[in-house]
Amino acid sequence: MFANLSKTQGYFIKVKCPFCNRESEIYIDKEEIARDPSGIIRIPIEHETPEPHLLVIDIDLHGFVRGAYLIRGYAVLEEIPVFAMINIVGMENFAKLLCWLLAYDNVHIYGFDQELVKSLRILLAYIFKGRKKLVPEEKARIKIDVFNVPFLEFSIDLIIRRLRFAIDRVKDSRSLVAYLRHEIGKYLDCLQVFEKVVNETAKRLTIRDLIQITENKLRDDEVKFLLAVLRAKGIEVEKKVTVPEFKITEIF
Repeated sequence: MFANLSKTQGYFIKVKCPFCNRESEIYIDKEEIARDPSGIIRIPIEHETPEPHLLVIDIDLHGFVRGAYLIRGYAVLEEIPVFAMINIVGMENFAKLLCWLLAYDNVHIYGFDQELVKSLRILLAYIFKGRKKLVPEEKARIKIDVFNVPFLEFSIDLIIRRLRFAIDRVKDSRSLVAYLRHEIGKYLDCLQVFEKVVNETAKRLTIRDLIQITENKLRDDEVKFLLAVLRAKGIEVEKKVTVPEFKITEIF
């Protein structure tokens, strides 16, 4: 796996998939990477044979591949027009829905198109692996109109970037959903670990401590995003986590 940095506008990235041995070449504009606050973009590369799978790579502004992982063995998802659904509700609304479910339980979603809402419930349940359940209206703590999803207490830019890059790069709805399921599943696991550590540790933690706890599965910006989610849930992360390069209000 390697990347060549052109002298003008961007990167030509050649990647050999460890599963199918196919070599793919991808061009990325330098400005696209520079616009990302982390200076690193995550790119899903879709392959169809010998079975549908995704190679996901992280690449930085200097042309280095900073990480990679493989997603394969997709479970069969009921035929749902995922791209059309996201287009109808809007990418930002869909990203906000993902973040509401990351942060809170007992969420009910509704909208004027009942068939779309029904399909959206199935899709979200699959992405969250059944770990976050949408509830009937009478049991809901939070009620959300899918066509007018309210903003959260924290920035959702990270999730919007993940979603935008995936939609731009993959064509099969199964690949898109598998990618989101993997990313959201990782964040749910790390949220659970972080909440336990923050609540139980006696020492003051750093971002690096939390990255090491995840065995380097997360980057700085991902850890800060998850800390913001925990803060929205009412956990006083400022008392346990030191982030010297930012004021705490700027993180959240």
